Amino acid sequence: MNDVKIGFFARHLDPGSIFEEMLFGLVMVLTFTLGASVTVTEGPEAIRTLMIAAIGCNIAWGIIDGAMYAMSNLLDRARRNRMLLSLKNAGMKRPP
Repeated sequence: MNDVKIGFFARHLDPGSIFEEMLFGLVMVLTFTLGASVTVTEGPEAIRTLMIAAIGCNIAWGIIDGAMYAMSNLLDRARRNRMLLSLKNAGMKRPP
């Protein structure tokens, strides 16, 4: 038998979803830092401020995306359970 270890992301996300998450993260950081660069004045503190903004943006996006992923999985499980329960109950009904 092949004991191939599968990573956490590969086990829970397909390659398309992984690519989408990386792309959305990049778009979010660019949007946020470009917007913040308008209000931040030049100087040594500006780089630090923009880095904090970029990291904060990605953390916020990760929390929101994680919550949406968890809710989506809960809804899928509930849908499957309802379908299995209806199939189980349908087999118990006898025609007259």
